[in-house]
Amino acid sequence: MVILPADTDGASDGALSMHLAGREYRSGAGWWALRCNDACELLPLSLTVSSKDHAVYDAPPMRGQLLQFSPRLQVDGVIAVLKPFRAPLDKLQLKAGPVASWVPGRECKPKKGIRREGGHIMGGELVLPGGEKFLFVPRQEPLSKAAAQAGIAPEYWLELQSGGKKQRIGEFEFDIMWGEGSTLEPSAYIRWVGDLDNDGKADFIIDTGAITKKLTLYLSSLAGPGELVGMAGSFDYLGPDEAGC
Repeated sequence: MVILPADTDGASDGALSMHLAGREYRSGAGWWALRCNDACELLPLSLTVSSKDHAVYDAPPMRGQLLQFSPRLQVDGVIAVLKPFRAPLDKLQLKAGPVASWVPGRECKPKKGIRREGGHIMGGELVLPGGEKFLFVPRQEPLSKAAAQAGIAPEYWLELQSGGKKQRIGEFEFDIMWGEGSTLEPSAYIRWVGDLDNDGKADFIIDTGAITKKLTLYLSSLAGPGELVGMAGSFDYLGPDEAGC
């Protein structure tokens, strides 16, 4: 699955648009916007790609692409843009209209988390209408003594728990602005929970980026043995015009 975050790069009217470095995308139909206002829905889109050089930090511009969608759609309420791609996801039957969704709309209660350089990463608890409970538990990768002495930063990642199963589903990224007393609430990284693949089980869109844009879709229908979900697609991108420090 190709997944893109909702952006307005290059669009002065606030319409869905992205300006990316590289030449990966092609014009065509088969795209969908997942939009959540009072309720969540899928909207069919077509993509038009045009060449547009992309700025590079402290270097000449490089080749890039401007991605624009039709019909033109305001970015407000759009969680992500999706396109099923390659087996088995090319068989996923997406339809225009309502999508069963619980987040946004249902409270994900903040739970005790972990500290990170004076700030907090909060966990979360989500209870679905049928009583199924999901816990989002921040974890810290333990460092060896040698790694700690070398000043290597530990990894922070998210664990999904439900029905006796535990699964690692993403790594957090933090920028240099993470300060004393900062708190990362679950509403900041749990972007959407619903049933995109129509199997009656929860799917997730998780955002664990900071400077880097990191948006990942997990589908229950792709879960392996002992898993709750399987990764269907991920967008992990740092613009070349970012300093990176």
